[in-house]
Amino acid sequence: NNLAAVMQDQGAFDDSQKFYLQAIAIRENTTPVDRPALASVINNLGTLQRRRGQLTEARASLEKAAALWEESLGPEHPSLGAAINNIGELLLASDDFAASEPRFRRALAIFEAKFGPMHVQTAAVLDNLGVLFLRQGKAAGAEAFFRRALKAREAVLGPDSLPAIEAAHHLAQALHTQKRFTESENVLEGELASIVRARLTKTPQHGHVLTELAYVQFAQRRYEAGERSLDQAAEFATALPRDQRATISELYNVYASLLRAA
Repeated sequence: NNLAAVMQDQGAFDDSQKFYLQAIAIRENTTPVDRPALASVINNLGTLQRRRGQLTEARASLEKAAALWEESLGPEHPSLGAAINNIGELLLASDDFAASEPRFRRALAIFEAKFGPMHVQTAAVLDNLGVLFLRQGKAAGAEAFFRRALKAREAVLGPDSLPAIEAAHHLAQALHTQKRFTESENVLEGELASIVRARLTKTPQHGHVLTELAYVQFAQRRYEAGERSLDQAAEFATALPRDQRATISELYNVYASLLRAA
């Protein structure tokens, strides 16, 4: 199991999967079967399968791990909550919104009962619920979840932690979707300050906040401010993923169109 995890971290997915399967076989043939330990290895395999895009296999593995944890540890154990949250994330990635929501809500209930509202695992599920709602066009509901996730992450991890920065970005997107551009910009400015303090400048996260900032500034017809945000992102665009470079180019085209219209 540990060797499989190392192989996965190194990107050697075939070897990683082989070792996970060997670990599962050993666990299954050891008497008595340590079901929580077996569930942990199967869950790890499911996580790898999801990363490889093997979504059908990943769902089967994650659901088997969840069933083993529930049978052996009970219906309110945090390990079960984590497994159910993993299944919800897989379903969300597959656009199965109807199936993902009850998983997230059950995981949230488990974590809130065990850890309370101010915990990293509680916050993770809240953020997932926010993403789910936002993708369904329910921006107001998403905002409520993102605010709760942000509050918990700031309290537990600090406002300059990467999880808190990500929650702030999601909140800004929910506000943007509701055309509350000034509020969105204020959140993004705070996120930008956190990125600087956390020394995360010239990273994909930095690129995301600058392009989102340009969007909301253009929406408010603050064209020069939007251009400055884009120019800052363009300064380190070569270090960004291809999709972010494309977004920057697209926004420059939008800017040019706005200027022509004006």
